[in-house]
Amino acid sequence: MSLDYDLTKCVGGKDVMSDEEWPITHSLIWLTISTGIGDLSEKNAPEFYARVKMLEKMDGKDAFYTPEMIRKRIGMTTNVFPMDTRAKWAGKVLKYDMERAVNEFNKEV
Repeated sequence: MSLDYDLTKCVGGKDVMSDEEWPITHSLIWLTISTGIGDLSEKNAPEFYARVKMLEKMDGKDAFYTPEMIRKRIGMTTNVFPMDTRAKWAGKVLKYDMERAVNEFNKEV
């Protein structure tokens, strides 16, 4: 299945498709899968941001994404649906992270 997206209604306008902004836009498009949030709206932008931050922490990465990066892309839509509830999403992410740790431990044996 392809990941389809529409950026025509983004708050940041065509700027989110510029050469400078495209790498951020592109990665956020793909993060809609990991966050379980396919349509970025004013209402769910804080939740999207929080989930992205959680994923960054779980991967041990320094914070990269900023609220402003997310705000510019409010209006972005993808074919990732329906939106996972926070509890469902957190359960999936925790399960994945636990399995990753168990596999890491078993590789050391």
